[in-house]
Amino acid sequence: MIYFNGTALIEDKLSETYVPLYHEALYDEEEQLLDKFSQNYDYHSAGYNDDFNNLVYSNVCQYVTDFSSVPAIQAECESFNQGILKKGIYSSVIKYWDFLRQLNHDFLESNRSQSVIRQFLNEQRLQVAERMQDYYFKIALSKLVTKLEEDIDYL
Repeated sequence: MIYFNGTALIEDKLSETYVPLYHEALYDEEEQLLDKFSQNYDYHSAGYNDDFNNLVYSNVCQYVTDFSSVPAIQAECESFNQGILKKGIYSSVIKYWDFLRQLNHDFLESNRSQSVIRQFLNEQRLQVAERMQDYYFKIALSKLVTKLEEDIDYL
């Protein structure tokens, strides 16, 4: 709804300006995370480095669930969104941002009538992006943070 008439403000900026800038900033943060990890590689434990590399560049699904003995849950994760999660967080995040950028572009180019707004709120790409963010990314990254905290406590 923040785009409805183009006059909504977010942090004193028009929503039409703020949202694309916000998306770019979040994408940049993901890149900075990978840069920081590379810079600090020698300071982390081998276990953390392995988990980080596997999570970022390999199958996210092994970190999403502790139910590895339940094949259906593992299979659901691995088949989600044409198997993107099997390529790691890095590839998944790129696809996530592409979804959001395309949705933002399509919405700004639309006539923004009530029916179009409803259509966008129910858009399959938005649901996929939300599931990636709210479920798979958060769970996997929280496990990585837990591993880092364990390493810090150990050291």
